[in-house]
Amino acid sequence: MAIKTTLFFPFNDYSFSLIDYVKKINGDFVVASCKGTGLIGKDVAYSVNMPDIGVNVLDIADVSWNQITDFVILNPGDNLALYKQIKKVYILAKENKITIHDLTGYFDTKIKQKKDNESFSPRPISPIEKPVIYISGIFDSIHNSLISLNLKFYLKEAGYNSKIMTYNKNLKYSNDIIFDSSFLEKPEKLYFTQYKLYEQIKRLDDDMNVDLIIVQVPGGFSQLNNYVFNDFGIYFAFLNNLIRPDYLIVSLPYDFIDRDMVKEIEDVSESKYNKKIDAFVVNNGYWRFGEGTTLSSQPKDTYLPFSLLDSIKEDDMYTINYSELVDSIINVLGEYDDR
Repeated sequence: MAIKTTLFFPFNDYSFSLIDYVKKINGDFVVASCKGTGLIGKDVAYSVNMPDIGVNVLDIADVSWNQITDFVILNPGDNLALYKQIKKVYILAKENKITIHDLTGYFDTKIKQKKDNESFSPRPISPIEKPVIYISGIFDSIHNSLISLNLKFYLKEAGYNSKIMTYNKNLKYSNDIIFDSSFLEKPEKLYFTQYKLYEQIKRLDDDMNVDLIIVQVPGGFSQLNNYVFNDFGIYFAFLNNLIRPDYLIVSLPYDFIDRDMVKEIEDVSESKYNKKIDAFVVNNGYWRFGEGTTLSSQPKDTYLPFSLLDSIKEDDMYTINYSELVDSIINVLGEYDDR
């Protein structure tokens, strides 16, 4: 273990996208989880059935606290069973005078949530001037956070600063924006919620340091059938009615790349949302949001990478070329040509 480093705990598949991003920008950290998760000693990418990225998961019991300067409490998503273990490690970190960054909001008493009944004076609605990218999925996929963070990283390499709006609280660590709770909780006062959501996006639009906005849409893209309701696509519909995306990316599990299925999805987007899908990204599993489980379409030791749909050929495997996807985004958005 490197001397004086940052600890990320508790790692599970919900946290993979953040760890992958941190690895790209800073290699000085360690990741730990609990016994019984099946992740100890394995690369973090094992949790999402992807190729190794060179970061192995430690047993939290083996961490040497005298070598840790910062402790990042990862948000475990719906895996509530981890909170009991988090509390024990939190106490250890406090005893060792470690700087704590709480991404759950559960332990950090300094974080004060705004109340819905606070005074609020909405400004008049005016158009969003900056390009807006939506990232959605047929299901609420853990890969959507991975796609968002990779786009942010590779857009930065291309010279463009972006901010992500997301429901994944772990992305607070990457200095991104979490949706206001009134939006995620589906309140009755939709008019009030719309203005609060607009305010969040407009603040990014007014930020001179932000070139474009990436919106990670909660829930499924649309109702899939009479059995898979996907929240009826309520989040996508709400956002789309407020601010239409300039570029739309939809992620699909590998099992859903049948051409007829893809055509049906495209038809839904154009007829229901009046928006053509600009890119499909294929992944090898999906996150069932309400249950906190990852359902993979192949065994864990099989790598079925995600890719731009147009590049997929039967029985072949591809890794997504983010530089190519960024070039496609820049080309479609057009505003960059005059920059």
